[in-house]
Amino acid sequence: MKKLIIAFALIAAPLAFGYGQIDVSGAVGDDGYSVLRASVGVPIVPGVLSIRPSYATVTDDHSSTMSQFGLMAKVRFPFLDLVEFGAGGYYVPKANQYSNYSYDLNAAINLENLLFDLLPTDELKLGAGYRGIMHSFYKPDYDNHEHDIYFFLTQRLAGWDMEVNYTKAMYSDDTIGKGPAWLDIPYLTSVYSGYLDYSIGASTGYNFTIVRPYIERGIVKWINWPGAVMQIQAYMDCVRKHKWNVRWIAFIDSDEFITPISDMTLSQFLEKHNDASGIELNWLMYGSNGHDKAPGGLVIENFKSHSAADSESEYGTSINRHIKTIANPRKVKKFLEPHSVRYLSGHAVDSSGSITNIYFLDRPAVYCDFRINHYYTKSKEEFLLRKSRPTPDGVKAQGTNAENLFIQNDFDYVKNDTVMDKWIKLLKDN
Repeated sequence: MKKLIIAFALIAAPLAFGYGQIDVSGAVGDDGYSVLRASVGVPIVPGVLSIRPSYATVTDDHSSTMSQFGLMAKVRFPFLDLVEFGAGGYYVPKANQYSNYSYDLNAAINLENLLFDLLPTDELKLGAGYRGIMHSFYKPDYDNHEHDIYFFLTQRLAGWDMEVNYTKAMYSDDTIGKGPAWLDIPYLTSVYSGYLDYSIGASTGYNFTIVRPYIERGIVKWINWPGAVMQIQAYMDCVRKHKWNVRWIAFIDSDEFITPISDMTLSQFLEKHNDASGIELNWLMYGSNGHDKAPGGLVIENFKSHSAADSESEYGTSINRHIKTIANPRKVKKFLEPHSVRYLSGHAVDSSGSITNIYFLDRPAVYCDFRINHYYTKSKEEFLLRKSRPTPDGVKAQGTNAENLFIQNDFDYVKNDTVMDKWIKLLKDN
């Protein structure tokens, strides 16, 4: 309610004194993005300087609606009547663990003046601008600085403004963590035509500057999904959007690597289980390899020690009974939790092809052709940092308990496993 009162005051006050002109505009973008904006132009120095306070409702691709407040200034110098300059900023207050502010600089040429009134319009402007946006996410804290350039063509005809706007993202900076070294592996095996990546809860440890080259090469489509306990929502969004344009989707975390343990390729493995609604792969927990600090280089090069197949967790159950799923999205009904899928029809199988009609924690781990290498701890430094913030599936920050969790999960029963060595040179060369 406070936001609506402020918005009403910003726009209504100039009108109450007969000193402004109100504009209403709207726009739509990809994946459900839309904006409805109301603003009022207020002349400060008529014909030279005007300001335009505004209020907008913005709906993003997760169907979340946010308020946006803005203030733009326009300057036209008498000795340079062809050109108009603009500057201003916008602010989105915190909502759904997200906020942003942006600043905007632009310039436009009045083509109608330039062409000596030859055009049948009241006004025709061609312009370009730069926009910087600071996205801020909370719980955990995370910032992303976006830089855009845009071009616009505005035509005024019979008192109506019509604008065409094209925006191109230049680049983005990210303040969190290290990059996902595993992104090249599915690319090198030529399994995927594209790699879809949901950055869930802004806590996955990605560094956008590292992921950006994969986006530019068309390997990754980056979808940011802020907020707490968003893993299942992101999974189901992926299912809905890609149900009919992909055959398989692997629902895995950034520290989980789908790993071949035979000569079979992943394409051959998927074809082998083509009749299944989902394939459940057991993970194998990897430890710190004695690293207290985060080492340089590749994850698969630095961490080669792991648990035994029957290693127990802190809860007294086998830690490696956990599974992650490669699913046929057309068969997925819903996720009960990140490790359990309910299907519309058909059945899931384990890596050997056996139907999995028993809860995963109540059956032994199966490793046939493929498994998931779960680099859960990495170095002690990385583990403690990750456990200092909540996870996308709702686990709270661990605080002082993180040290005990590290000790319990720092598995090194099998040392120097070389199963990933063949990828090291390929990754470094590519």
